[in-house]
Amino acid sequence: MPYALFFYLLKASLVLAILTTAYAWLVKKETFLQVNRWLLWLNVAATLLLPIVPLPDFEWLPDAPAQAVARVLPATPPSVATVPLSVSVPSTAPTSSTGPVSRSTRETDYTLWDWLTFGYALVVGGLLIKLLIQIGVLWKLKIQSSTRATEYDVILVENPKISSPFSFFSWIFFNPELYTEDEWNQIFTHECVHAHQRHSIDMLTAELLKIVFWFNPFAWWHQKLVQETLEFITDRAVLDSGIEKKSYQYHLLRNTLGNETPSITNHFNQSMLKKRIQMMNKRKSAWYAFGKYGLFISAIWVCAAFTKPYQEIVKATLVKKMPELQPVFQVSANIPKENLRDFEWKSPAPITLLDSHSISIEPKFVSTSQPVASTKYLIYRDSTVYWLVTSKSKLSDLNAIQQELNKYGLEFETTEFKLDPLRLFNQRIGVICLKKGSGSTSSAIGDTELLVPCQSISGYATINKKGIMGISELEPSLPEFKKLAEDDYRASLEDLRTRHLDYLVIETDRKVGGGGPRDYSKASLEYLRAQNKTSTSLHLSSDNYIRIGEEYRSNIVYLNGKVSSIEEIEKISVQDLYLARFKDAFRDKKAHILIFTYH
Repeated sequence: MPYALFFYLLKASLVLAILTTAYAWLVKKETFLQVNRWLLWLNVAATLLLPIVPLPDFEWLPDAPAQAVARVLPATPPSVATVPLSVSVPSTAPTSSTGPVSRSTRETDYTLWDWLTFGYALVVGGLLIKLLIQIGVLWKLKIQSSTRATEYDVILVENPKISSPFSFFSWIFFNPELYTEDEWNQIFTHECVHAHQRHSIDMLTAELLKIVFWFNPFAWWHQKLVQETLEFITDRAVLDSGIEKKSYQYHLLRNTLGNETPSITNHFNQSMLKKRIQMMNKRKSAWYAFGKYGLFISAIWVCAAFTKPYQEIVKATLVKKMPELQPVFQVSANIPKENLRDFEWKSPAPITLLDSHSISIEPKFVSTSQPVASTKYLIYRDSTVYWLVTSKSKLSDLNAIQQELNKYGLEFETTEFKLDPLRLFNQRIGVICLKKGSGSTSSAIGDTELLVPCQSISGYATINKKGIMGISELEPSLPEFKKLAEDDYRASLEDLRTRHLDYLVIETDRKVGGGGPRDYSKASLEYLRAQNKTSTSLHLSSDNYIRIGEEYRSNIVYLNGKVSSIEEIEKISVQDLYLARFKDAFRDKKAHILIFTYH
């Protein structure tokens, strides 16, 4: 094994050990989950780069490696041959009288370093092959399964052989026969979070890091921490979407006994169930927990001090102690050190002691009629703060309202938050307002079953010692809020109108149930005909009308959400077709044909 590679792996392993331990000890249990995810990425970057990237050498910091060399080398260099190293010795010099020198080691002999290199490469190669096999198994499973695209930018892969749902990039693998509708909604939301946040990239990176540092147990621990953090993030996002916590945890428990899936995938019933439930029930970390993150960054600097490339400094020290080595290194005996002293100690400024009676503990109120920068749904007016929740309010807006009211000791919590199937507007929202030690007011508006946008909820809070709060489902009192509520509701109705066919597809699909669908559009039918191909399910006649395949003519037929007949369907021109969906028989459900048209 080349020395450079050996020492690189040694230094990188040290960095990985220090930072992985620091992460697990300091910040693993904090609820700043997205920050934790980026810290794990920083762990990977520091492991790979710190041993090879030189950092500035400040004069006020000790040169530990150079000082160590100075202590090891003798004060007076030993005597050496008087022939200068720069003088070349003629090749015709006489050889020893004992005869030719026998070479005990041939060029083809393997040294210990060669065997170490071979062993390291063998294990790395084996693990890479295993990774490629896992990806190949996923690809084969996808090919052998029924797939369909969704409006959520994910692809569903259905296969009855799958015992536990999982995702890989934008593919969600599952068995539709194993879950009720409520369970599937939770699983789908869970896997969509994995897909949308690109968690598969984190998993692949952790897997590759484990392959390179297979001999380091901290690389395996790092991969486990990545899995935990991604599951914590996903669980939190699922609960924030409005899914009830106890129901979600029960479904996690019920699905825990599923078979294992490839280690590079994200799956619903990932182990570590106890830790996930504890994190879901954990209160949000306090602001002072960020001090732990500062300690983690300090650990990176400590790693830099141990892995910093000191090659030039060590060379200069050797030449200084043994000038005869100067022609070998081709360096100056006195290398000038860059003046990077940008630190200058100054005496601290005098501290002014304040009288405790002069410090006000009342919340500071800033009177303004402008909305808070983080959300347009909260405005200060005189000594009152007004808030508004509409069909277009997002969770980030509700969190901004909550954080703003918390500044004054007032509580604002979201009890319900249900989006429409296309996630374009809110169907139902519930909030509760309270002041510690006083009563509370709550309100919920909208319908979870009826597909219409919810109306608005507004409220206020006086910023004084009493902290009076109010809530109303009636028209907002502020003119600007009244206009904002009307605009949001009008925009939601426009979404419902322009995407009515998509909503109709979703509602009809849910009503009829059944197995996995196969979809056909106008474009796909015209493409098949252009390629001189036909589908056994659906094709076009010579005059561009829909024709149902013989083996499907006994299926139950729906046209735009209503029961219809094959005869009515075959009167539809391809120009009027929006979508044709064939749903296979599922348990006690019969096979269906769902046709949707523009008119």
